[in-house]
Amino acid sequence: MTEALNPELVMQLRVESAQLVAHDIRQIELMDSAGQALPAFTPGAHLLIQAPNGVTRRYSITNPP
Repeated sequence: MTEALNPELVMQLRVESAQLVAHDIRQIELMDSAGQALPAFTPGAHLLIQAPNGVTRRYSITNPP
């Protein structure tokens, strides 16, 4: 794993569900691997996701209204 901007914020998550919601846009629901609640976030927040193959991408965080 590459070094995170803040190693204290690194979490192991699992994909609970994934669905295509528009052309080239996928909605992914992430869950804590241990079943714990995920940290609160503010509008406009993003995640850095590192896939098992090492590729890292930034994603917008949203939640149901």
